[in-house]
Amino acid sequence: MKVLVVDDDEISSLILSENLRELGYEVTMAHDGEEGWDTFTSQEFPIVILDWMMPKLDGISLCKRIREKYTKAYTYIILLTGRTEREDRIKALESGADDFLIKPLDAGELRARLGVAARITESETALRTVRNMEIELGADIQRKLLFGAPPASVEGIHVDSISIPSKSVAGDFLDYYPYANGILDVLVGDVMGKGVPAAMVAAGIKSALEKSLLSMLSRSAGLPALEDVLQATSNRVVSELISLNTYATLCYARFYGAQRRLAYVNCGHPSLIRWDALKDECELLPPSTVPLGFLEDAKFPESEVELGIGDLICIYSDGISDIFGGPEELAEWLRPRASFPLREIQMEMDALTSEDQLKDDATFVVIRETGVAESANPVVWSEYGALQKARERIRVVAQGSYGLNADAAGELILAVQEAGSNAVRHARPGHKNLPFGYKVTNFVDSVRVELRYPGEAFQPGNIDMVQPDMATEGGLGLSIIARCVDEVVFGRDGEWNVVSLVKRKAVHN
Repeated sequence: MKVLVVDDDEISSLILSENLRELGYEVTMAHDGEEGWDTFTSQEFPIVILDWMMPKLDGISLCKRIREKYTKAYTYIILLTGRTEREDRIKALESGADDFLIKPLDAGELRARLGVAARITESETALRTVRNMEIELGADIQRKLLFGAPPASVEGIHVDSISIPSKSVAGDFLDYYPYANGILDVLVGDVMGKGVPAAMVAAGIKSALEKSLLSMLSRSAGLPALEDVLQATSNRVVSELISLNTYATLCYARFYGAQRRLAYVNCGHPSLIRWDALKDECELLPPSTVPLGFLEDAKFPESEVELGIGDLICIYSDGISDIFGGPEELAEWLRPRASFPLREIQMEMDALTSEDQLKDDATFVVIRETGVAESANPVVWSEYGALQKARERIRVVAQGSYGLNADAAGELILAVQEAGSNAVRHARPGHKNLPFGYKVTNFVDSVRVELRYPGEAFQPGNIDMVQPDMATEGGLGLSIIARCVDEVVFGRDGEWNVVSLVKRKAVHN
């Protein structure tokens, strides 16, 4: 068994170390309190023997510091002292010491005290092992019951999330309730406190909300209002929460993907963050009412926000915002990353969080409005799959309905592809995606595709003069566009850049 001896008296520490080694212990020595602390934090020691009087950090102070540090195994602390007064013994025990030895040391007493220390540490280790197994089992149950997985497919919406408990079992909870027609409810909550008690309260609140929601759905043909669901939930649990002297912040949000709309009730939870994809700006959507369990007669007013294609909504617990210093700082971190694929955002966030670093449970949810491209002039979010669908739609309309032959339609699609790629590269450097609008117009002698996207305006000049060896500057793409279509016009319309691509129809005699 390993023993750490911290004593500034060289002779005394050598004698003690020799005695310990003769008894079969593995001894590590430190010569003052600060060195003892550094040594203790670098390894695990079941037994620590401290001298009371030492430079830099005395035995009492070091004892308190050790007790304040969370360790996986129990540390038995013996304090060495020449003091024999009752008040001194009480002070030693109150500082966290398990036992004390009076100098000069008696070899027989040392052996007996170490025997007690070994029995206690072994017993405590066994108890902690059982307790940790129970906590791990509880954490596994919690992950399966309190943390729903993001839905794989909701029309007009992409979702991703992470949740990390600070002490194996969390007071956070998260779930998703998808409906038809691209509607998704997202529930994120955070119970005051940590560990098993907070997790049990979280389970009770989540169960009460789901019972309220199910009861309302069974009695109505439509979806119940969020504020009504929360009012019914509060009626079920508020008295118990008040009697337990606890509460929960939560955000209950409903996304209407096809309608590009968000409704939410924020009960004392950190402000939602909305990234406007068109303006490349973040705004905070503040709480709308008090936490659940604060007031018996609390009301839960519902707020609504119109969303644009590509807009990102972030819902998180304060365990996340605390890492950055607050919601404003989190928004600053998020803005340059908001156009990234959701999994990339989550991977960057995951790299900043770990159970050892977190002071509180951490939940982080990001939801992207991707829209439904069914209108006459659709707007899509420019991830690969969406652009591929847009190109196919343009091909079908231009070739099937508007009379371009297959070769001309293929050249037009190639020009659209190059123009879109140029926009993603140059309109907002550092961003990976953009909201894209497109419109196909039929004329007697031609077909025109108009692309619209936000960001920096682009005026290439005479693109007919661009040479293929300018590929690294984007010149090759412009050259391809010039050779694929008969007319190219770059312009601006308010917040949008506009690229007009015209392809003439074949003349039949």
